Amino acid sequence: MAKGKKKIKINQPQRRPASQEKPAPRPKPTKGRPTAKPTPKSNRPRPNVARPGEKKSKNNIYAYHTDFLFERNNFIYMLAGAGLLILGLLLMSGGKMPSPDVWDDSLIYSFRRITLAPAVMLVGLGLLIAAIFKR
Repeated sequence: MAKGKKKIKINQPQRRPASQEKPAPRPKPTKGRPTAKPTPKSNRPRPNVARPGEKKSKNNIYAYHTDFLFERNNFIYMLAGAGLLILGLLLMSGGKMPSPDVWDDSLIYSFRRITLAPAVMLVGLGLLIAAIFKR
């Protein structure tokens, strides 16, 4: 080994002394991105407005308040209207002939299938519409 040369271990990386270390380079700002570091959410001031679906109160501005679109009565009327629609469909069903050789008009064109079932369905549909629009 020649004079004045130091022996360097290959497996270990060389480090500069703490006084000579350079700080990490700053990233270059790109278009559309802010260069300032955003403040963490915990340090941000809270606005004095309620979030959607929440009601503002004096003690807690984010007090949770559930405000449903429909009330209990609306759901009951909707269920009754849907039930009447299903009942009308059931009243309209059927009409199978007892014998394939015999045609009976009274089974198909009966009062129940032609008049009663559509009337029940219209009442059910009207009840559904009224339940939706009722406030």
